[in-house]
Amino acid sequence: SISLTTTRKTIPGTRDLSIKAVYAGGGMPHRLGLAETVLFFREHYDLFGGFSRLLAVIPRLRAECPEKKLIVEVDNMEDAVRAVEAGVDGVQCDKLPPAEIKTIVKKAAADARGTFIIATGGITLDNIESYARSGAQVIATSSVYFGPPADFGFRIEKR
Repeated sequence: SISLTTTRKTIPGTRDLSIKAVYAGGGMPHRLGLAETVLFFREHYDLFGGFSRLLAVIPRLRAECPEKKLIVEVDNMEDAVRAVEAGVDGVQCDKLPPAEIKTIVKKAAADARGTFIIATGGITLDNIESYARSGAQVIATSSVYFGPPADFGFRIEKR
């Protein structure tokens, strides 16, 4: 099954209302706080001396924070496969096309460690179906916060 989630990128000043709307609509926020998971973005790689060094310390990080999911964001298929092979809990694929995500999902399933794949970045109502077909277990989008307003109409009738 697919989990449709929303990112933390809400319109400034509307976060509480936006999250309530997500819940009311049957959705789930991807991460409400930074402490929910250990998520490494590309900007963090340098702190470890590069992507390879980050992946090398995954076992140590797992031992130091066993209650947290370790998730690595990637922007190419090669790094996604390397992250799966390193044994991270999740790989967040940023702006990768659905066809590449489908390949990554297959490689993760073949690895049998239970790594889940998150599709994120540029996912909108126009392309979400393709991402859903990619096999990603989680789809994270902020597009629900920035959609066009609904056009409502009404009619007054005398009875």
